[in-house]
Parts: sequence; C-alpha cells; structure tokens
Amino acid sequence: MTPRTLAIARRMALPLAVILLVLSAGAVFAADEALGGKLRTGETITIAAGETVEGDVYAAAGSVTVDGTINGDLVATGGEVRINGTVSGDLIAAGGTLTVTGSVDGDARLVGGQITVSGDIGEDLLVAGGRATLEASSSVGEDVIATAGQLVIAGSVAGSVEGGAGTYERTGTVGGTENVVISEQAEAIDDDRDDNPIIDGLRHYVVVVLVGALALWLLPGWTRGAAERIRNRPLASLGSGLLAALGWILAVIGVIVVIVVGALIFGLVGLGELAVFIGFAGLLLLLVASFALYLVVSYLAEALVGLALAGLLRREAGSRWVEIGLLAAGAAVVVLLTSLPVLGGWIRLVVVILALGGLALAAWDGWRARRAAPSTTPLVSEV
Repeated sequence: MTPRTLAIARRMALPLAVILLVLSAGAVFAADEALGGKLRTGETITIAAGETVEGDVYAAAGSVTVDGTINGDLVATGGEVRINGTVSGDLIAAGGTLTVTGSVDGDARLVGGQITVSGDIGEDLLVAGGRATLEASSSVGEDVIATAGQLVIAGSVAGSVEGGAGTYERTGTVGGTENVVISEQAEAIDDDRDDNPIIDGLRHYVVVVLVGALALWLLPGWTRGAAERIRNRPLASLGSGLLAALGWILAVIGVIVVIVVGALIFGLVGLGELAVFIGFAGLLLLLVASFALYLVVSYLAEALVGLALAGLLRREAGSRWVEIGLLAAGAAVVVLLTSLPVLGGWIRLVVVILALGGLALAAWDGWRARRAAPSTTPLVSEV
C-alpha cells in the first residue's frame, strides 16, 4: 500500500467510524428524536424548506432529506440521503444514493453506491462509492479525494484531485494537480472473466476445493460433522440455516449496541482509552466474523455440500487424500449446478443455507455432547 493510499485511508477512517456510531445509535434509541432533536431516527427524516436547525444533527433513517438549513454539522445515513438546503458545517453521509444539490460550507465526506454532487462544497470533498459524479453546476472550494468505480468531474475544483477509480472522466476544471490511479489491471481481469465464463468457473472451483481441504485440515471434526448432518438431516439443516442467518443479524446488532453503550459509559466516567479499546475490539470482532461468513458463503458452503453428496456414494472416506478426492468430486457437481444460467442462483441460496445449518447443528451437537460427558475429576478427594 502506497503512502498516498494510506493517507486517503486515514482521512476516510474518521467518517466511516462516525457513520458506524450513527447506525448503532439508531438501534439504541427507539424514539423518533432524542437529545433535544440532535439525534433523529425513523423511516423518513425531513428538514423542511424554511426550517432552521441550530446545532449538529445526527440522522439515521430509510430516507433523509434536508431542504432547510442546518447551522452545524450533519451526520446522516440511509437508503437515500438528499441535501437540497444548506449545511453550515461539515457533512458526513453514507447510503445507497447520496445527492447534494444545495451547499455545504465545510468538508463533505460521502460513502455510497451512487454519489451525485451538483451543489457547492466549501472545503474538501471525500467520496468513496460505486459511481461518483460532480456535475457541471458543482464547485469544490478545496481538494477532492476519491475512491470509486466510476469518477466523473464535470464541475470546478479549486484544489487538487487525488485517489483511485476504475474509470475517470474530467470535463470540468481542476485548479491544482490530478493524480487519479486507474485500475486498468482490475478492468482487464473483469473483462477476461466476462468473456470466459468457463475459466471463471474453473477458478472458483479450485478455490472451493482448496478452502474445503483447508477446513478438513484445520477443523476436521466440525467439517465432517457439518457434511454428515447435511447428508443425513437436510430438512433440519435448512431450518437451522435460516435460524443461523437470523442469529447472525441479531448478533451484529448486539455487538454494535455493546460498542456504543460501552464507549458512552466509559467516556462519561473519564476512561476514554478504555472506550477506544472497546470500540476497536468490537470492530475487529465484526471484521473477523464477517470474513469468516464471507468464506462460508462464497466457498466453504459448496465444499461442505459437495462432501455431503460424495458421502452418499462412499460413507467411509479412508485416507486424507481419498477424502479430499471425494470433496473435489462432490464440489464439482455443486459448482456446476450453481453455475446454471437461471436456476443457479436459487440452488446457490439453498446450498448456503444448508451449509450454515450443518455447521450450526455440528456446533450445537458438539456442545451438548461436552455438557453431557461425565466429569472425570472427583468432587471430593479420597483420603
């Protein structure tokens, strides 16, 4: 990672952390408004035209619209965030669609799928998203720092433009320097995959087998147990998989609530360092758990169901290499089925639910077995 990329990451870290706190606060507070109107949650949050809010605003909703004036900072998250009015301070926003047609006197830090700026940004503009567009009517008083799949600058930028993008188009004016790294290699890889679906499927199959073999090596009991339950108890695995998915969502919400509440409590009693530790520890836990879920959904699920299918032909795997061979054979069938043009997506969904359920059942049965095992340590020593 280059020093320039590290600098961009550091500047984006603060707004991302604040956005996470706003999301968390929305789960903590059930009221539509709290803290004297500073914190606002609900399905729709609107600051109407002609309305003026004195002070900062923290908003979390399905849709956030500002048609009036906020004399302070605005931190907002939602499916759609629209700034048609005026924000006299800084703007931090995250959502599916972000639109700024009004004015932001301070910095604007935006994270979203579709970001459109047609108004005025007084200071820096930081954007991270799928497509970021500065329309011809837009103006940025200082620098633009961007990470996007598509970056279009048709307006005026008084400072420099820094960052990276899949594609970059500029028809506007830039007062400073331009240093936008174009990920041509990534585009070439994507084009190659689009033109060669068979090669793409083979790559995916190889990763599935490697992940499955690694699971058999590191967690043999859990991996074999999950495959056995998928094979022998498919309906129970489906039900458990649905419950596991719901439990994952509730667990993430619970961890976020613990992070926010713990940080608030320790911050109020003056233990700021401990509050920061809890925040980073919670975020690290979420990161590790999310990566594990990604591995299961993307690769391990097909390996487990493939191992379960192979077990229908041969119950006893024999040596480790024979077991890996069975895994490879079964995974080939599953990957082929999930690659079908129309039904493949539905088959993949069933495969993922089965795998989650098999893992959950294996973990539950293992825990019950340990609980039921008699203790080998005498309660009272013999004299």
